[in-house]
Amino acid sequence: MGFANMKVTGLGTVRSRLIRLPKALTLALKGALRDEGDELLTDSKENYVPRMDSHLYNSGVVVGPKGVGVNMFVDIGFGGSAAPYALTVHENQRAGKTGGFSPSGQRYKKWAKVGEWKYLETPFKKRQGLMKERIQTRVDVHLQRFR
Repeated sequence: MGFANMKVTGLGTVRSRLIRLPKALTLALKGALRDEGDELLTDSKENYVPRMDSHLYNSGVVVGPKGVGVNMFVDIGFGGSAAPYALTVHENQRAGKTGGFSPSGQRYKKWAKVGEWKYLETPFKKRQGLMKERIQTRVDVHLQRFR
């Protein structure tokens, strides 16, 4: 029976990478969630938010990531000084579609000429189907920074 001697080197590097892996995964997931939130907000603002002036448009924010582990998330929304207006417009079927006239035919002095209701819900639903795959791809991209 023959024997072979083998010397393994570099285990210190492997060990240090394994120790850093949980932190790297957490940072990669945070980056991926933030990227997804930023893209959703951009889509909402560019294609759906009714604009009469810029208050609602400029109030869009992504906050976070928050949470820990698999319970990590970002908050995406509109508000600030536009908060009372934001929800009303989001739920108004005529938002961005009035043509400058009230339901009774009165002419508005100012009105949104672009956008629509459900300006945050619609782009979210549109993106929801492939969100898991996009986040996984983004996690992989962010992990490249830690190698």
